[in-house]
This record gives sequence, structure tokens and C-alpha cells, in this order.
Amino acid sequence: MTRPRIDVIYLTILIVAVFTAALLTSSYAARRATSAAVTVTQLCETINATRARQVVLWEHLMSVEAVPRGESAPARAVRLRATAAFIAYIQRIFAPADCHHAAGFIR
Repeated sequence: MTRPRIDVIYLTILIVAVFTAALLTSSYAARRATSAAVTVTQLCETINATRARQVVLWEHLMSVEAVPRGESAPARAVRLRATAAFIAYIQRIFAPADCHHAAGFIR
């Protein structure tokens, strides 16, 4: 029976050590990526809540706008159309973002 050569044993130990290090490193990286994606998602949802409050604020400001005295029906129609167009613009500008897509959501 022949004894295995020391270089084969050394290389086997080296390969196992490198494989173990790579496995631990990739596992750590996967956990950090998941944590980062969750953090980005939470930040996006917070920003969406702020955007929704902006829409509510602008809608309130437009609703308490002073109505001119003696406003005629055509002038009122023009003012209401302009207000509706402005509110539609605000809703488009402050539309919520897709948080799961923005974060590259990792499950």
C-alpha cells in the first residue's frame, strides 16, 4: 500500500478551505443584499407617504382658494377647469413609486 503524497493532501485541504471561505462570503453578501433591499423598500414607502401628503396639501390649498366676488358662470367654469388641471398635474407629479421594482426587490 502506498502512502498518499503530501502535496495531494495539501491541495485537498487548500481547496476545501477556499470553498468554505467562498461559501461563507457569498452567504454574507446575500444576507446584506436582502437587508439593503428591505431598507430601500422602506425608504421608498416613506417617500410615497410624503408624496401623498403633498397631494392632500395642494388639494386643500386649492379648495380654500378665495372665490372672486361677482364671478360669472363662464369665469367660474374656467377657474374650475384650471383647478382640476392643476390637481391632475399635482397627482401625476406626486404619484407613488413602485417600491418593489425600484429596490430590485429580493425575496
